[in-house]
Amino acid sequence: MIPLYLNLLVVVAIAVLLTHWQLQRRTLQQIITGRFGPVSDPVTTIRGFAGWIHAHVPRGQDPPFISSLFNVVGATPIAVLRDGGCCSGLARLYILGLDALGIRAAQVTLYHVSGCAQHCAVEVALGGDRMIVDPRYGLYYTDRDGAPLGLDRLQAGCLPQLQTLPLSTADAYPPYPYYDFNYENTKTANWTRSAPRRAAYRILHTISGGRIDRCRLPVVLEWPQILVSSALLGGAGLVDLVLLLV
Repeated sequence: MIPLYLNLLVVVAIAVLLTHWQLQRRTLQQIITGRFGPVSDPVTTIRGFAGWIHAHVPRGQDPPFISSLFNVVGATPIAVLRDGGCCSGLARLYILGLDALGIRAAQVTLYHVSGCAQHCAVEVALGGDRMIVDPRYGLYYTDRDGAPLGLDRLQAGCLPQLQTLPLSTADAYPPYPYYDFNYENTKTANWTRSAPRRAAYRILHTISGGRIDRCRLPVVLEWPQILVSSALLGGAGLVDLVLLLV
């Protein structure tokens, strides 16, 4: 009987989470499309939206999702829009806001010269091109000829030229050692945050032949409700399997 009750509880929890996700998704779409849509010039929208986040969304720690126990999944974009957030929260708001406008984007993580993951930015799809945008610091990346610069070319050694977003005055990162990035080591996730992540990265890097460094996170997984629902479903399935085997 206990597994049945457990499974029912998981089903109810997932239903609540998915309902909350749909409500927040609809709310975010109304806010973003009302301010930035319809998109007639994608480049102007991409830069303008990032500049707006830079100028108007407060900086701080990401608001907790449900409680601090779920900090690992990050904040909802609505919470970041309301209360502010750190670089990862601002990146999530930007990615999901662009998704509401029909523009694809994914997080990228800049690594310090020491090898540690240091900062989160966003790679945006521009037709056949890609461009890295940093709404936290009001910057976007180009090559020396002014062409958009994405993750693949950054990893290949193309040195970024930092350009100023609308509503921003920055043309570079602050001049401190914290921002001594090894741009060629940029990846699509923070793999140095914990020992389990470092171990998982070593395995995935070997299995994938290094392709894990260019594996963009599907946009739906930027929603913490989806991450928690997936974890609950996987956990319940694991418990059921163990009980079947004992």
